[in-house]
Amino acid sequence: MLLSRANLDCKDFASTENIRRILQTVCVTPENTVATDSYTLVEVSTIKTDDKPYPCGANKEVLDADIQGKLLIPASAIEKAGKNIP
Repeated sequence: MLLSRANLDCKDFASTENIRRILQTVCVTPENTVATDSYTLVEVSTIKTDDKPYPCGANKEVLDADIQGKLLIPASAIEKAGKNIP
């Protein structure tokens, strides 16, 4: 599963309030990326790829190539990671 810049930009729609922590995350599935602040909902489709197992780590193991469920990533973590992407 590959994520585009548009997928990562969903973080801008995640809540910044500490009242409900779950709203401060971005939900990533193999089909789409979703974020909400309880007023606005944004959904971006994930890039469709072939079945190649990538990316590979230093020990040549596949890193989450077959995520079957939902993955919740804190918007703050996406913000930090996004600064390292050209």
